[in-house]
Amino acid sequence: MIAPARRRRVIYSVYCIADSPAAGIAETGNGFYTESMIRKLTEAECKAAIEKGDFDASLVEGPSAAIILTQSWCPQWAAMKFNLKQIEEEMPNTPIYYVEYDIERWESLDNQAFMDFKENAFNNREIPYVRFYRNGVFYRDGNYISADGFKERLG
Repeated sequence: MIAPARRRRVIYSVYCIADSPAAGIAETGNGFYTESMIRKLTEAECKAAIEKGDFDASLVEGPSAAIILTQSWCPQWAAMKFNLKQIEEEMPNTPIYYVEYDIERWESLDNQAFMDFKENAFNNREIPYVRFYRNGVFYRDGNYISADGFKERLG
């Protein structure tokens, strides 16, 4: 069992990176905010992925990028989410996108429709599901990945 003090640090760190009040903004730990390369996918980006069969090239252009499709309750996602701060510090110019599609309150996109797309188009029924891109092209995918494995796949 994780000691209560440790649990608070984990929750704080997860909040700072992935759940900051402004999309694309991360708390640095000293009260200042900086632009983050980690951000949540928008409804429009998810709808476009369904229509095109993959995510828009503008999201994944550059040397490397990652897109994480998951659900909020997943314990492996909680562990990966915690590691994203370290990954971002070591690879600060690498965009990482995520969506917790079970809790999104989209206006015109159905959560079940997005899950069906993820499971059928990408032939993956596990979470978290990660797609890695290099030079704008799909490179490989996987599910739960350690911080070192994540960085290796990003190159």
